[in-house]
Amino acid sequence: MVNKMLWLYKEFKGCLRIVSSVFFLFWAGGLVAVQSISWDVQALIGNVRDGNCTMVIDNNDVIHFVIFNSTEAELEHCRLVNGNWQFDSIDSVGDVGCQNSLAVDRFNHLHTAYFDRENENLKYAKFTNGLWTSEIVDDFPGVGELPDIAVDTN
Repeated sequence: MVNKMLWLYKEFKGCLRIVSSVFFLFWAGGLVAVQSISWDVQALIGNVRDGNCTMVIDNNDVIHFVIFNSTEAELEHCRLVNGNWQFDSIDSVGDVGCQNSLAVDRFNHLHTAYFDRENENLKYAKFTNGLWTSEIVDDFPGVGELPDIAVDTN
C-alpha cells in the first residue's frame, strides 16, 4: 500500500514549508512496517511570523492551507493546482486570521473559523464555487481567540 504523508511547519525565521514523504506500508512478521521512498521540502511563503496555519486534503487529493499573512494582516487560502501554488484572500478587513482552523466537507467545500484580532470577533468563512464568503459568528470582545472547526458528513 503506497501512501503520502504531508506536514506543515514554520522555520525559526517565519518561512512556511511543506514536507511530503511518499512511503509504503507492508506486513513484516506480524508488524506493519513503514519504508520511506522519498522526501520533498518546498518553501511556500516567507511571511508567516505571527499566527498559525492549518492544512486539509480534499476528496480530490488537493492540498489546501489557510495562512495568516502577517505582512498584509490578512487570512489567505493556498492550494496546489496542477503543480503550482495558488493564493486567494479570504478576509483582509482589519487584522484577521492570526488564529485559524480549517475543515473540508464531503462536497469539497472548505470551512474556516478564525479570529479577528482588531475587533476581537470570531469569524467564519466558506469556500464554494471558487469564492470565499465570510461572516461574524460572535462579536463579544475576546471570543474566538483559539478557534477550532469540524464539519459532519451531512
